[in-house]
Amino acid sequence: MNPAPEVLKLLRCPVTGSALVPLDPESLEWWNRQIASGQVDNRAGQTVRFQLDGALVNTDQSLMVPVHDGIIVMLDDELIPTSQAGVRCPATGADE
Repeated sequence: MNPAPEVLKLLRCPVTGSALVPLDPESLEWWNRQIASGQVDNRAGQTVRFQLDGALVNTDQSLMVPVHDGIIVMLDDELIPTSQAGVRCPATGADE
């Protein structure tokens, strides 16, 4: 689930202030597998326990804004860092 293009143009990362772009479907699947295995934490350090319906990534690809039950979760603590110890991050293509 991605927001309409006109809405996406208005949204900004709550941490960096940069534009947001939708995470591609293959990367979304990959992240949902990592979430299912308990390997993904949010910025608050809590394990993410829900599957993502979608996600938006900031311009420098350091943070993901989760979409859960059709709601774009813009809360700072709920954002998901794309670089997590031992997790390959397809949003950046980097191995962490």
